[in-house]
Order: sequence, then structure tokens, then C-alpha cells
Amino acid sequence: MLTMDRKLLTNFFRKNQKINDQNIRSLKKITDENSPFQFVEAYKSLRTNIDFVSVNKRYQTIEITSAIPKEGKSGIAINLSISFVEIGKKVILIDADLRKPMLSSYLGENPADAKGLSTVLTGCDLYASILHTKFHFDFLPAGLIPPNPVELLGSRQMGEILCELRNEYDFIVIDTPPVSLLTDAVTLCQFVDGIIFVIRQKTASIDQIKFAMKKLESVKANVIGAILNDYVVPKDSSQSKNYYNNYSDYYQHK
Repeated sequence: MLTMDRKLLTNFFRKNQKINDQNIRSLKKITDENSPFQFVEAYKSLRTNIDFVSVNKRYQTIEITSAIPKEGKSGIAINLSISFVEIGKKVILIDADLRKPMLSSYLGENPADAKGLSTVLTGCDLYASILHTKFHFDFLPAGLIPPNPVELLGSRQMGEILCELRNEYDFIVIDTPPVSLLTDAVTLCQFVDGIIFVIRQKTASIDQIKFAMKKLESVKANVIGAILNDYVVPKDSSQSKNYYNNYSDYYQHK
């Protein structure tokens, strides 16, 4: 069982399909015209839940991580950023996966000069490295892959960068590597307000999830909740499907 101080559980409904690299790279976004109603509503629910758990503390800097690779955390980081923008928030998305960055390819943003987080941490200008995306949020790519990602993410400079960005943005969403395999995400915990833990259905084992949570708990990371990604609605849940279909019809004809 996952033990968390606060509950923030959102199911992301998708069609039952085989998980492979091609499916993961073809990122579904809430701005896509063919995105299912349930899928879009799940992100609105996530956004609302973050507000609810922010009663005593504002979660301005949010880290997105998972137990193992291919659980969909990068897609969730992108769609959560879009969701915040839709309610008028100023958002920056940071690719803090300095080993195998994916956000640039998902967003179609590949700066020729390879500026990004790693180069900013080693002295390059922060604002000259930030890109503005077609989704109306700003984006700080990972930059050049460094030989020492853990040291960079845990450095004083990393804390100073996030502190500066807090003055410029309503929300800072950070995509990080999986917890079980690397210590990068754990190292970054000291600088963020809260962590959202992504679990893809039928991907990570219970033992892998428990191990990842223990690593986060060992540094007193503030895990504000979990997301069950690629949740497949059971075939016998006709009542639930009718509920969502009725509301989908309502909003489409409103």
C-alpha cells in the first residue's frame, strides 16, 4: 500500500492498447480534438485536487516522477502544464531528466544551441535558455547531457534557479527520471513543494512501487499523491461509462 500524508488520486482513462515505444512517443494531449472526454476531465480533476490539498501550503513547484521508465510521467507533466495554462496561470515546464530527456521530442522543441537546465546549472543565462511553446507555457529543456546529473540537480545553483523562477511563474512543473533506478528525482526533492507519483497500470510491480516510495520517504519527500495512468475501465462498469457519456453529451451541446 502507498502511504501518503495527502490523497490526490486521479485515474486517466484510455482505450486498452498494447504499451510500446510507438504508443508512448505519440503523446495524447488534452488539447487534441479527438481526446476522450474522460481523459480531459481527469486532468481537470487533477488540477482541482492540487488546489484542494493546497489548503495549508501552496504547491507552486511540483515534481513528477515514477518507479520505473515508461509509466507516462512526461505526458502527465505536459498535460498538467496545459491544464494550468487553461485557467490563466503562468507555467514553466522543466525537463530535469538529464540522462534521457524526452520532453523536447514530445513538444517538438529542439534548440540548435542545446541550451537547457544542464547548461544553466553550469553558468549559462537562465532566461536565454527558456523556450515558449505553442501550448502557451514556457519550457526549459534538459540541455546537454552532463557526466554528473545527480550533483547538478542537488547543487546550490539548482535551488537558486527554482527560487528565481518562483518569482516569475504561478506553477513550476518538473519532469524527473524514475526513482527506483536513479537518485536524481530523490536528490531534487529538497527543492520542491510536492511530488506526484505516477503509476501506470500493469507496468510497475508492487515491489518496485514500494521500493520507490521507501527511497522518497527516506529523504522525507512530500508526496502529495499518486496518479493511476492508462487505467482501463472494466467491461462490466456500464453505469460508470453511461455517467461519463451523459456528461460528455451535456458539455458538447451546452
